[in-house]
Amino acid sequence: MRALSSTTLAASLALLGGCSAAVGTPSELDADTATPVHAVVVVERAQQGDGARVAVVARFVSVRGGVVDDRALRMVGALSRVPAGGACAVLDDAEEGAVRGVELHDVGAVTLEAASTRSALVTRQVPDPIGRVTGVFYFSPADIHAVAPGAKVSLLVQGSPHGDIAPFVVAGAAPRDLGEVRVAGQDIARPVVVAASGGPIEITWEGSEGASPRPGDDATVFVDVSTARQTTRCAFADVGRASVPAAALSGDTGQITLHRIKRDRFAARGVEPGELRFDFSRTASFTRAFAR
Repeated sequence: MRALSSTTLAASLALLGGCSAAVGTPSELDADTATPVHAVVVVERAQQGDGARVAVVARFVSVRGGVVDDRALRMVGALSRVPAGGACAVLDDAEEGAVRGVELHDVGAVTLEAASTRSALVTRQVPDPIGRVTGVFYFSPADIHAVAPGAKVSLLVQGSPHGDIAPFVVAGAAPRDLGEVRVAGQDIARPVVVAASGGPIEITWEGSEGASPRPGDDATVFVDVSTARQTTRCAFADVGRASVPAAALSGDTGQITLHRIKRDRFAARGVEPGELRFDFSRTASFTRAFAR
């Protein structure tokens, strides 16, 4: 995670009302802070054909009377299921075990800065038909040109009205774009045709230089194969080549989406741990061709 210079940090916090930031490693934070909140900020950039969309979602999560674990994060949409590297799994809505009440915290104004533009995230009440989640999350469609591959992105957080979370600024760099993506040897600019012969689907892309999985990360790339019946997710290292088993194609038509994930960890007063996650994706439509 890139730390902001003192001049930039001071100027940024002035926009938030002159408060001081507290960003650093957990050991640098005071021990007398309140129960930490798990922060997850996701910057998504999805491309399909010639179109693309960008969205930013920020969640500040705690569990009443417990700890924030993967189940709690999945409950509020802050974490996706990703199988171990090289493996595949069918995604479903089932969740094992019960989770205590989950709270999504109000942390004051949240602003995204990228490419000299500024966008205020707005709060939305989380839908909770079963009464287990309370609070708000932050959302904003972003300027597609602002959150471009390689762009520097900063998030400015005003801090919670009750003082549990101090103001902070976190910054990171967006990953490279997924270039030269080909499915079964075909450019994904148009729908691709895959053979229904039972063989694996070969996918290639421009891999990250020197890419290898980092400790604590399930994968740097994952592939979703979605049909009317189900979605199968396979995880891979970002090395530019993957082979998806034919069993993932549960229908004759569907979509294949390749995701490049980049995670930057951070901590701030009242926030531990925090994650700034980039999810850049490319989607192709496919049809299975049966031999005659």
